[in-house]
Amino acid sequence: MNQSFFHIAQIRFDHEYFGENNSFPFQMGISEGHSRRLKNLNLYFKPTVSGCEVFSSNTDLIQDEEGSIELDFYINDPLFYNYTDLDKTYHPPHLLYANNFSFESSVYALKDPGMVSSASLVAVQTASLEHVFSALGDHFEIQDQSGQVLLSVAGSPLVAGQLPDGFYLAAKGEETLAFYYRGGGTFHIPDMVISLSPKQLWQDANGGFAQYSLSLPVRKTTWRYILSDPIYSRYGDLGILDMKSKNVNFSKEDFTLSAGNTFTCFRSDRPIPLSANKAVDFQLVDQYKPELNSKTIVIKSLPQASAQMLYPDVGDSSSIYSHIFI
Repeated sequence: MNQSFFHIAQIRFDHEYFGENNSFPFQMGISEGHSRRLKNLNLYFKPTVSGCEVFSSNTDLIQDEEGSIELDFYINDPLFYNYTDLDKTYHPPHLLYANNFSFESSVYALKDPGMVSSASLVAVQTASLEHVFSALGDHFEIQDQSGQVLLSVAGSPLVAGQLPDGFYLAAKGEETLAFYYRGGGTFHIPDMVISLSPKQLWQDANGGFAQYSLSLPVRKTTWRYILSDPIYSRYGDLGILDMKSKNVNFSKEDFTLSAGNTFTCFRSDRPIPLSANKAVDFQLVDQYKPELNSKTIVIKSLPQASAQMLYPDVGDSSSIYSHIFI
Protein backbone atom coordinates (compact mmCIF):
# COMPACT_ATOMS: atom_id res chain seq x y z
CA MET A 1 0.00 0.00 0.00
CA ASN A 2 1.33 3.42 -0.95
CA GLN A 3 1.96 5.87 1.88
CA SER A 4 1.25 9.59 1.78
CA PHE A 5 4.03 11.69 3.25
CA PHE A 6 3.49 15.19 4.62
CA HIS A 7 6.09 17.95 4.67
CA ILE A 8 6.70 18.65 8.39
CA ALA A 9 10.08 20.42 8.60
CA GLN A 10 12.93 22.09 6.78
CA ILE A 11 16.59 22.44 7.72
CA ARG A 12 18.25 25.21 5.75
CA PHE A 13 21.90 26.25 5.57
CA ASP A 14 22.75 29.83 4.64
CA HIS A 15 26.20 31.13 3.78
CA GLU A 16 26.93 34.75 2.92
CA TYR A 17 29.77 33.59 0.65
CA PHE A 18 27.23 32.24 -1.85
CA GLY A 19 24.76 35.12 -1.54
CA GLU A 20 21.30 34.48 -2.93
CA ASN A 21 22.59 31.56 -5.00
CA ASN A 22 22.88 29.46 -1.86
CA SER A 23 23.98 26.08 -3.18
CA PHE A 24 25.66 24.52 -0.17
CA PRO A 25 28.51 22.07 -1.02
CA PHE A 26 27.61 19.06 1.15
CA GLN A 27 26.55 15.45 1.10
CA MET A 28 24.16 14.09 3.73
CA GLY A 29 24.53 10.67 5.28
CA ILE A 30 22.55 8.65 7.82
CA SER A 31 24.00 5.62 9.59
CA GLU A 32 22.37 2.22 9.22
CA GLY A 33 21.02 2.29 12.77
CA HIS A 34 19.42 5.71 12.39
CA SER A 35 18.07 4.75 8.94
CA ARG A 36 16.22 1.81 10.51
CA ARG A 37 14.81 4.11 13.13
CA LEU A 38 13.58 6.57 10.49
CA LYS A 39 11.83 3.73 8.72
CA ASN A 40 10.16 2.60 11.94
CA LEU A 41 8.99 6.16 12.61
CA ASN A 42 7.78 6.67 9.02
CA LEU A 43 10.13 9.64 8.57
CA TYR A 44 11.83 10.55 5.31
CA PHE A 45 14.68 13.04 4.83
CA LYS A 46 15.26 14.53 1.39
CA PRO A 47 18.51 16.46 0.76
CA THR A 48 18.25 19.74 -1.18
CA VAL A 49 20.86 22.17 -2.54
CA SER A 50 20.68 24.19 0.69
CA GLY A 51 19.77 21.67 3.42
CA CYS A 52 17.12 19.00 3.71
CA GLU A 53 13.36 18.55 3.94
CA VAL A 54 11.64 16.29 6.47
CA PHE A 55 8.51 14.29 5.66
CA SER A 56 6.28 12.06 7.77
CA SER A 57 3.42 9.73 6.96
CA ASN A 58 2.25 9.54 10.57
CA THR A 59 3.33 12.24 13.01
CA ASP A 60 1.70 10.38 15.90
CA LEU A 61 4.66 8.00 15.80
CA ILE A 62 7.11 10.74 16.82
CA GLN A 63 4.94 12.53 19.38
CA ASP A 64 6.45 10.72 22.37
CA GLU A 65 9.63 9.35 20.80
CA GLU A 66 12.67 9.94 23.03
CA GLY A 67 16.30 10.07 21.98
CA SER A 68 17.65 11.63 18.80
CA ILE A 69 18.33 10.93 15.14
CA GLU A 70 21.79 11.87 13.87
CA LEU A 71 22.29 13.42 10.43
CA ASP A 72 25.86 13.46 9.13
CA PHE A 73 26.97 16.15 6.69
CA TYR A 74 30.18 15.99 4.66
CA ILE A 75 31.51 19.17 3.04
CA ASN A 76 32.42 18.61 -0.62
CA ASP A 77 34.42 21.82 -1.08
CA PRO A 78 38.10 21.74 0.02
CA LEU A 79 38.02 25.55 0.29
CA PHE A 80 35.10 25.57 2.73
CA TYR A 81 37.20 26.54 5.76
CA ASN A 82 39.00 29.17 3.70
CA TYR A 83 35.85 31.19 3.09
CA THR A 84 34.09 30.24 6.35
CA ASP A 85 35.06 32.12 9.49
CA LEU A 86 35.53 29.16 11.84
CA ASP A 87 38.66 28.41 13.86
CA LYS A 88 38.75 24.71 13.08
CA THR A 89 41.65 22.64 14.41
CA TYR A 90 42.63 19.16 13.27
CA HIS A 91 44.43 17.79 16.34
CA PRO A 92 42.13 16.52 17.65
CA PRO A 93 39.66 16.60 14.74
CA HIS A 94 36.55 18.73 15.26
CA LEU A 95 33.07 18.81 13.79
CA LEU A 96 30.21 21.31 13.81
CA TYR A 97 27.32 20.25 16.01
CA ALA A 98 23.72 21.44 16.36
CA ASN A 99 20.46 20.01 17.68
CA ASN A 100 16.80 20.96 18.01
CA PHE A 101 16.50 20.30 21.75
CA SER A 102 19.08 22.60 23.40
CA PHE A 103 18.07 25.83 25.11
CA GLU A 104 17.73 28.72 22.64
CA SER A 105 20.77 30.44 24.18
CA SER A 106 22.96 27.37 23.59
CA VAL A 107 25.70 27.57 20.94
CA TYR A 108 24.41 24.19 19.74
CA ALA A 109 20.77 25.21 19.30
CA LEU A 110 19.19 24.53 15.92
CA LYS A 111 16.60 27.27 15.52
CA ASP A 112 15.43 29.86 13.01
CA PRO A 113 17.53 31.78 12.55
CA GLY A 114 20.56 30.07 14.07
CA MET A 115 24.15 31.27 13.77
CA VAL A 116 27.10 28.91 13.70
CA SER A 117 30.32 30.06 15.36
CA SER A 118 33.63 28.54 16.39
CA ALA A 119 31.94 27.70 19.71
CA SER A 120 29.78 25.21 17.75
CA LEU A 121 32.87 23.12 16.99
CA VAL A 122 33.38 20.11 19.26
CA ALA A 123 36.35 17.74 19.50
CA VAL A 124 35.87 14.23 18.16
CA GLN A 125 36.99 11.54 20.61
CA THR A 126 37.51 7.79 20.32
CA ALA A 127 37.51 5.30 23.20
CA SER A 128 40.95 6.54 24.33
CA LEU A 129 39.43 9.95 25.28
CA GLU A 130 42.92 11.37 24.82
CA HIS A 131 41.82 15.00 24.49
CA VAL A 132 39.51 14.79 27.53
CA PHE A 133 42.19 13.17 29.73
CA SER A 134 44.65 15.87 28.65
CA ALA A 135 42.22 18.67 29.53
CA LEU A 136 40.61 17.34 32.73
CA GLY A 137 43.02 14.77 34.16
CA ASP A 138 42.33 11.15 35.04
CA HIS A 139 39.02 11.50 36.90
CA PHE A 140 35.83 13.00 35.46
CA GLU A 141 32.19 12.24 34.75
CA ILE A 142 30.55 11.83 31.35
CA GLN A 143 27.13 13.48 31.10
CA ASP A 144 24.44 13.80 28.48
CA GLN A 145 23.32 17.26 27.35
CA SER A 146 20.81 17.54 30.19
CA GLY A 147 23.60 17.11 32.74
CA GLN A 148 22.62 13.58 33.73
CA VAL A 149 25.67 11.54 34.74
CA LEU A 150 26.06 8.47 32.52
CA LEU A 151 29.33 7.08 33.86
CA SER A 152 32.44 7.97 35.85
CA VAL A 153 35.90 7.67 34.34
CA ALA A 154 38.90 6.94 36.55
CA GLY A 155 42.03 6.89 34.42
CA SER A 156 41.02 4.13 31.99
CA PRO A 157 39.80 4.52 28.41
CA LEU A 158 36.36 3.32 27.43
CA VAL A 159 35.71 -0.18 26.15
CA ALA A 160 33.83 -1.05 22.97
CA GLY A 161 30.08 -0.54 23.30
CA GLN A 162 30.34 1.29 26.62
CA LEU A 163 29.05 4.54 25.12
CA PRO A 164 26.91 5.06 22.00
CA ASP A 165 28.21 7.49 19.38
CA GLY A 166 27.01 11.02 20.04
CA PHE A 167 27.50 14.34 21.82
CA TYR A 168 28.58 14.34 25.50
CA LEU A 169 29.94 16.55 28.23
CA ALA A 170 32.97 15.62 30.33
CA ALA A 171 32.65 17.27 33.74
CA LYS A 172 35.06 17.76 36.61
CA GLY A 173 33.86 20.10 39.33
CA GLU A 174 32.73 23.32 37.65
CA GLU A 175 34.66 22.59 34.47
CA THR A 176 32.98 20.95 31.47
CA LEU A 177 34.28 19.94 28.06
CA ALA A 178 32.03 19.07 25.11
CA PHE A 179 33.05 16.26 22.81
CA TYR A 180 31.56 14.03 20.13
CA TYR A 181 32.21 10.34 20.67
CA ARG A 182 32.97 8.04 17.71
CA GLY A 183 33.60 4.55 19.01
CA GLY A 184 34.56 3.29 15.58
CA GLY A 185 37.45 5.73 15.21
CA THR A 186 38.01 9.03 13.44
CA PHE A 187 38.28 7.74 9.87
CA HIS A 188 35.90 9.59 7.55
CA ILE A 189 34.25 11.64 10.28
CA PRO A 190 31.52 14.09 9.15
CA ASP A 191 32.14 17.83 9.04
CA MET A 192 28.83 18.49 10.76
CA VAL A 193 26.31 16.50 12.78
CA ILE A 194 22.73 17.58 13.42
CA SER A 195 20.81 15.75 16.14
CA LEU A 196 17.04 15.81 15.86
CA SER A 197 14.74 14.84 18.71
CA PRO A 198 11.59 13.33 17.10
CA LYS A 199 9.55 14.43 20.11
CA GLN A 200 10.84 18.02 19.84
CA LEU A 201 10.32 17.93 16.08
CA TRP A 202 6.66 17.06 16.67
CA GLN A 203 6.33 19.95 19.16
CA ASP A 204 8.06 22.45 16.85
CA ALA A 205 5.90 21.43 13.89
CA ASN A 206 2.81 21.88 16.08
CA GLY A 207 0.56 20.16 13.58
CA GLY A 208 2.10 22.12 10.72
CA PHE A 209 5.66 22.90 9.68
CA ALA A 210 8.90 23.36 11.65
CA GLN A 211 11.65 25.51 10.21
CA TYR A 212 15.29 25.37 11.28
CA SER A 213 18.23 27.24 9.78
CA LEU A 214 21.94 27.59 10.31
CA SER A 215 23.84 30.62 9.03
CA LEU A 216 27.55 30.11 8.49
CA PRO A 217 29.84 33.13 8.91
CA VAL A 218 31.85 34.29 5.91
CA ARG A 219 35.54 34.99 6.34
CA LYS A 220 36.73 38.57 5.92
CA THR A 221 40.26 39.30 4.75
CA THR A 222 42.38 42.38 4.21
CA TRP A 223 42.90 42.75 0.47
CA ARG A 224 46.21 43.72 -1.10
CA TYR A 225 46.27 44.72 -4.74
CA ILE A 226 49.94 44.28 -5.70
CA LEU A 227 51.16 46.21 -8.77
CA SER A 228 53.51 43.60 -10.24
CA ASP A 229 53.67 45.03 -13.78
CA PRO A 230 56.26 47.83 -14.44
CA ILE A 231 53.69 49.57 -16.66
CA TYR A 232 52.08 51.16 -13.61
CA SER A 233 55.19 53.29 -12.95
CA ARG A 234 54.13 55.63 -15.75
CA TYR A 235 51.15 56.85 -13.70
CA GLY A 236 51.62 59.65 -11.20
CA ASP A 237 48.81 59.25 -8.64
CA LEU A 238 47.21 55.82 -8.66
CA GLY A 239 44.43 54.79 -6.32
CA ILE A 240 41.61 52.27 -5.96
CA LEU A 241 38.09 53.61 -6.14
CA ASP A 242 35.04 51.83 -4.75
CA MET A 243 32.45 52.46 -7.46
CA LYS A 244 29.54 51.82 -5.10
CA SER A 245 30.52 54.29 -2.39
CA LYS A 246 32.73 56.54 -4.58
CA ASN A 247 35.32 56.39 -1.78
CA VAL A 248 38.98 55.44 -1.78
CA ASN A 249 39.16 52.77 0.93
CA PHE A 250 42.67 51.53 0.20
CA SER A 251 46.02 52.77 1.53
CA LYS A 252 49.13 52.84 -0.60
CA GLU A 253 52.22 51.05 0.76
CA ASP A 254 55.26 49.04 -0.25
CA PHE A 255 55.05 45.27 -0.16
CA THR A 256 58.08 42.97 -0.17
CA LEU A 257 57.82 39.36 -1.30
CA SER A 258 59.81 36.58 0.36
CA ALA A 259 62.18 36.61 -2.64
CA GLY A 260 63.09 40.20 -1.76
CA ASN A 261 61.27 42.00 -4.58
CA THR A 262 59.38 45.11 -3.48
CA PHE A 263 56.22 46.34 -5.19
CA THR A 264 53.69 49.10 -4.67
CA CYS A 265 50.44 47.77 -3.30
CA PHE A 266 47.08 49.07 -2.13
CA ARG A 267 45.80 47.60 1.15
CA SER A 268 42.12 47.74 2.10
CA ASP A 269 41.50 49.85 5.20
CA ARG A 270 39.11 47.23 6.59
CA PRO A 271 38.58 43.49 6.06
CA ILE A 272 36.26 42.63 3.14
CA PRO A 273 34.02 39.54 3.01
CA LEU A 274 35.03 36.86 0.53
CA SER A 275 32.36 36.03 -2.02
CA ALA A 276 31.66 33.51 -4.76
CA ASN A 277 29.82 36.25 -6.65
CA LYS A 278 30.79 39.66 -7.95
CA ALA A 279 30.21 41.44 -4.64
CA VAL A 280 32.47 44.50 -5.07
CA ASP A 281 33.19 46.97 -7.84
CA PHE A 282 36.68 48.43 -7.60
CA GLN A 283 38.56 50.43 -10.23
CA LEU A 284 42.25 51.26 -10.49
CA VAL A 285 42.31 54.96 -11.33
CA ASP A 286 44.84 57.74 -11.75
CA GLN A 287 44.53 61.41 -10.78
CA TYR A 288 41.20 60.98 -9.01
CA LYS A 289 39.63 64.29 -8.00
CA PRO A 290 36.30 63.63 -6.29
CA GLU A 291 35.36 67.32 -6.14
CA LEU A 292 35.55 67.45 -9.93
CA ASN A 293 34.39 63.85 -10.46
CA SER A 294 37.51 63.52 -12.57
CA LYS A 295 39.74 60.47 -13.02
CA THR A 296 41.64 58.37 -15.54
CA ILE A 297 40.52 54.76 -15.51
CA VAL A 298 43.49 52.36 -15.62
CA ILE A 299 41.61 49.11 -14.90
CA LYS A 300 37.84 49.40 -15.18
CA SER A 301 37.01 46.34 -13.07
CA LEU A 302 39.57 44.88 -10.71
CA PRO A 303 39.47 41.16 -9.89
CA GLN A 304 38.22 40.31 -6.43
CA ALA A 305 39.97 38.20 -3.82
CA SER A 306 39.87 34.42 -4.13
CA ALA A 307 39.33 31.94 -1.31
CA GLN A 308 42.15 29.88 -2.81
CA MET A 309 44.94 32.17 -1.65
CA LEU A 310 44.97 33.30 1.99
CA TYR A 311 48.01 34.67 3.79
CA PRO A 312 48.10 34.95 7.59
CA ASP A 313 49.91 37.94 9.06
CA VAL A 314 53.24 36.74 10.46
CA GLY A 315 52.96 39.08 13.42
CA ASP A 316 49.22 38.68 14.03
CA SER A 317 47.67 35.28 13.33
CA SER A 318 44.16 36.75 13.64
CA SER A 319 44.73 38.93 10.56
CA ILE A 320 44.44 37.22 7.18
CA TYR A 321 45.34 38.80 3.84
CA SER A 322 44.23 38.16 0.28
CA HIS A 323 46.83 38.98 -2.36
CA ILE A 324 45.70 40.00 -5.84
CA PHE A 325 48.48 40.55 -8.36
CA ILE A 326 47.71 42.94 -11.21
